[in-house]
Amino acid sequence: MRSIAEQVARAVIVVAGALAVVRAADLPIALRSVRVEPANQDRTTRVLIEANGALPEPESGAPVKPPRIYLDFTDVLPPRDIEPVSPNPLVSRIRAAPHSASPLVTRVVIDLVKEMPYRVDASARIQGRIIVILGDAQSHTLTAASPPPSPRALSSSAQGGRAVAIPSTQSPPSPTVSADIQYGVRVAAALLRLYAQKPLLEAIDRRADSVPGNLEAAVKEFDDVAKLLTAIRSPASRASTHALLLRTCTLGARAARLRQTSGASQDAASTWDAASAAAGALLMLDRANTELTVK
Repeated sequence: MRSIAEQVARAVIVVAGALAVVRAADLPIALRSVRVEPANQDRTTRVLIEANGALPEPESGAPVKPPRIYLDFTDVLPPRDIEPVSPNPLVSRIRAAPHSASPLVTRVVIDLVKEMPYRVDASARIQGRIIVILGDAQSHTLTAASPPPSPRALSSSAQGGRAVAIPSTQSPPSPTVSADIQYGVRVAAALLRLYAQKPLLEAIDRRADSVPGNLEAAVKEFDDVAKLLTAIRSPASRASTHALLLRTCTLGARAARLRQTSGASQDAASTWDAASAAAGALLMLDRANTELTVK
């Protein structure tokens, strides 16, 4: 039996292959972090946006109702998580989520406590680093005339603690890379998140006395990944693969819920049903990964 590390490594084959082609074509990379640095002696506050490779020049805007700054990164994946903003006199929170699926656009939103001047320092974007400087008197000021976000911008509602992304008007994908490659890049994060749940599914499938991780958190993770996948439009050549990934989420969530029920009630039937659902999820996940690898 392969180790978990080997199984995850096999899943990474798809991601690594896609990213190799993507980097060669100067296409999607991923944001690693967006964080606020403490105020400097010059009384400015800096928001650092970092990625795992060269970033494109972002499009930005600064609506005033409510005051916020947004930056749009084309062909860049959003970060997995964003740390909550520590108490700060200028920034109330930071959000990041896909803003458009085709082309892929990630929007970073900096919610401000009040209107203030700002500027974007993109001098180190080739190194994967962009800085938004707040409170710089010599920089741009938020005004009512600043370009507003699309009417179909990030929803204010929350989904698992993150803003819900509503795709804006669609435009054709880049002709320099195939639809299959673009799709592989967009589902890369979802695929790895599903493989992270594989040890739990395998324990449920074996009807082990205990399972790694938290079952309630696993249910939420499967549901969140399903929502992420639903927002991605798959090309016709990947329709069956996309269906397999969504089915993995459905069966994975069912397995975790049934295991919760069996643990609380000592119901043997629920334990077997959970094992069956987990086995199905594992089968679907491996089939999806295989299809992504060979096509």
